[in-house]
Amino acid sequence: MEENNLAPLIGDIRQEWHWVQPIIKELLDDNPHCGTIPEDVYHECKAGNAHLWVSPHYLVITQFEYDVHSGEKLLFIWFAWSREKGANFGLTVMEYMEQFAKNNGCKAITFGTRYQPLIDYLCRDMGFQVTSQNLSRRVE
Repeated sequence: MEENNLAPLIGDIRQEWHWVQPIIKELLDDNPHCGTIPEDVYHECKAGNAHLWVSPHYLVITQFEYDVHSGEKLLFIWFAWSREKGANFGLTVMEYMEQFAKNNGCKAITFGTRYQPLIDYLCRDMGFQVTSQNLSRRVE
């Protein structure tokens, strides 16, 4: 893995919150069914249950999860955002996420989105495969 200025670094949520919070709010506003508020993200990062990765070009927040059936440890990409849409930082990010996942005993990297163009990109160019799609219908 080659070092470059696109490499993500682990960030301190307290020091980065002034610029991370509006981005998280924007992502959550675009996904109102998520059920998360920005303060949940802050708390999870501060408590060490989530990892904030920062770069001048993007941010990523990850968490460890466990498959309920196999018990396998997974690296879940909880939030991902890029300053430049379509800038293809994904390849750089995934190099680092894959190494982080391997170093922490994860068997897979998971990511969820409802945006078909992103799903297509992740499957075509990044080696992901669709393993499920969750649908929701409110019961009032």
